[in-house]
Amino acid sequence: MSDKLCIIIDDKDQQRVFDSDVVVPLKREGYYVDGILINTTDPEILDDENNIDMDKLKAKIEEAMNGKSIDIIATDFDLSDEKINGIQVIEVIRKIRAGVPVLLYSGKLEEVIQSILGEYKTKNADELIKGIRKLMKYNIVDYVERTDYPATIRKLLKDKKIQLSA
Repeated sequence: MSDKLCIIIDDKDQQRVFDSDVVVPLKREGYYVDGILINTTDPEILDDENNIDMDKLKAKIEEAMNGKSIDIIATDFDLSDEKINGIQVIEVIRKIRAGVPVLLYSGKLEEVIQSILGEYKTKNADELIKGIRKLMKYNIVDYVERTDYPATIRKLLKDKKIQLSA
């Protein structure tokens, strides 16, 4: 049994990165980490047109979380689907288990901001505050660049304050 359990949701296979950049370094520090990796391009998650089927993805996330204490879920923003991104995934996660810490990562910060705030450069302060409140509702523990997510997972898994999961 591992000390920590992490779920990674991405459109690319993250097993090698997770093992070499999260599991091995933390094992050296006395932490044992298991990972459940959900690849959004897996045929069992796609519909007939090779787009993400949100019901199938939700079922996969529920299956991964069922009966387990999850320490953190990390999701990529860009999931190679025009209609579904990491924000929609976080909305699903929050419906399944509201308190689990979530890390959002992406190489496309501008797209993440626009997804949440819309055309924020032309909005007034009240509209921006509404968008920021929406973001706060997601209770994302951190947002990082794609290349930084393994180091951030390591840091968060060692940080006792993120243990919010129920």
